Amino acid sequence: VFGFGRDAKSKHTLEWVDSNGNTHTQDLMITKRDYKIDKITGVAKKYVSPPKEVSARISREAQAIRKARAVNSDLQYFLDPVLKPAQGRISGVYGSQRYFNGEPRRPHFGLDIANKTGSPVYAPISGTVVFADPDLYYSGGTLIIDHGHGVTSTYIHLSKLDV
Repeated sequence: VFGFGRDAKSKHTLEWVDSNGNTHTQDLMITKRDYKIDKITGVAKKYVSPPKEVSARISREAQAIRKARAVNSDLQYFLDPVLKPAQGRISGVYGSQRYFNGEPRRPHFGLDIANKTGSPVYAPISGTVVFADPDLYYSGGTLIIDHGHGVTSTYIHLSKLDV
């Protein structure tokens, strides 16, 4: 799996060394795409433009999330079939441009599945919980699972953590 940013250049070269020490290259062409625009209104001002008194909290939480996502274990669960983590309507898609109360924000980096508060959410594949917090400023109940070799899944806006 290779991830490329929304604004990545079109041409890339993949280079790797096989188990015999031979070097290989492969040109990759990334096709530009159009992204959905999500205009979300009614978002509390404190989340669109947070007050200064919560900036230290936001920084601490962002650092903890970065640390959890930086785990690079030898687990190999990422090779298993992936299941849908919850039932519900897809309400947000990866890469969409977000506007909160008319103000442009960063692109969305997840898949949102809408359902009733308290509906179950399951791990899509096995792994190790590397982060769990019931109340982050932006994302509320947040859980990160390591599936191996830098592959993680993140669950946010959870009403309850039971892992």
